[in-house]
Amino acid sequence: MSVFTARISSLSLKIDIQSKKSIKSV
Repeated sequence: MSVFTARISSLSLKIDIQSKKSIKSV
């Protein structure tokens, strides 16, 4: 369960970083 939560948090973190990069590039 904790591993599953960690995966989701890391995945959402990557998406957040990617969205921030795309916002900066635009």
